[in-house]
Amino acid sequence: MVNGASVSLQRLPTAVTIKERIVVLNVQSNRKSVSHGFLAGIFGTLDRFGVVVDLISTSEVFVSMAIEDVLDRKLQARLVRDLEKIGIVRFFSLYPPFRLLPLGLSW
Repeated sequence: MVNGASVSLQRLPTAVTIKERIVVLNVQSNRKSVSHGFLAGIFGTLDRFGVVVDLISTSEVFVSMAIEDVLDRKLQARLVRDLEKIGIVRFFSLYPPFRLLPLGLSW
């Protein structure tokens, strides 16, 4: 309350960024494994292929990542095969995603 009036502290978006050549990689665990083992397996595999994650959303059994589309199709297929040992993999391209950023943050 400020001077008797309710004040909303909601942070509104202040910028939009666009990145091209982005693909989305989703991995859903195929077991009730410990989440850190699931995540370690994913990131170990990505590291072996030199994949850098641009944006990530996780839960204990699901990971969704935006990555640059820099792998050739054969390497991409090998990456998916390796990740399929960990869980169910979905790999797809999107139109360039955008992200809303609060004031003071950058991509």
